[in-house]
Amino acid sequence: MGDDAQRTGWHGFFYWSSDLSRAYELLVESLLFRDGLGHPRGLVIVGESRAGKSTFAARATVRLAVEYPQFANRLLSIQPPSSSREGISRLENNVLKAAKHPLAFTNAREPERAFAAEAMVTRAAGLLIDEAHLLYESKTTKFQEVSARYLRVMGNTTKTPLILLGTDVVRKYVALNLELSQRLRVTAELRRHDLDDAASAEDFAEMLSKLQEAAPVRFMPPLTEHQMMLRLFCTCEGSRGDLMDVVTRAVNRARRAGEDTVDVAAWQAAYVTEFPTRAAVFNPFDDVPIRAVIKAIASQRRARHAVASSAGKNTIRRRGDG
Repeated sequence: MGDDAQRTGWHGFFYWSSDLSRAYELLVESLLFRDGLGHPRGLVIVGESRAGKSTFAARATVRLAVEYPQFANRLLSIQPPSSSREGISRLENNVLKAAKHPLAFTNAREPERAFAAEAMVTRAAGLLIDEAHLLYESKTTKFQEVSARYLRVMGNTTKTPLILLGTDVVRKYVALNLELSQRLRVTAELRRHDLDDAASAEDFAEMLSKLQEAAPVRFMPPLTEHQMMLRLFCTCEGSRGDLMDVVTRAVNRARRAGEDTVDVAAWQAAYVTEFPTRAAVFNPFDDVPIRAVIKAIASQRRARHAVASSAGKNTIRRRGDG
């Protein structure tokens, strides 16, 4: 079992791929940087669903505590309100909850809550908003504009870095306010692995190697065997989250059965359980030739590109009373 697994346990396995490492470097820069007037530089981290954004935030917080102890326990992580009608008061209350402030659990008056939230952000190393696309998606135009202005004012007043994590929609949200967009000029992108890109394919192979070292079971065939790597890629479509789901499912099945090996039959069963809809169409662990797996990977890629080309066309912006 690898060092990472020994430190964090099997479920704590995490691989710092090149794009995650770059995002971490930019996060550190955003926390350290101040311009001549003392203003910070924020950061936007974008990635599609299952790209590992929330996991990155959790692991980056742990790493910051070790490498930059001045930031330990000082990165406030919140999520946006679920509806427009919850308004700015919910954002403020989420700040108070993240800071474990007693006012978060009372019916405090709005000015008192706002003042306390500002004080908590001022003391923080940074304000990280996870799922930041929810500041824009399914929200009224009024909420979008008011919340963007609120974050701009909060950033200027507290001089605390803003870090927004979300899907590509976050770019549209930031663009709503000119000054906010100027503060959040720097962007890191978390991408799916892509076998057509040499660096990304190498990253994927390295992740499988580290995963194999960390796992408490043996894999037969090894994860890094070429055909197995292609079958695993077809399984997850390049997504870190989907890969970890099916690997964890297969490993846990083996451990519950008292076995120390995950074989092809175990992969077949794990994939059917974890992704039944996909498995009903094509299971890459069935006894199919590798050319069929490669064809499935190409089909997946075409489908994702078709979805990406139409992204944003169906976004609905509604006017309302927020």
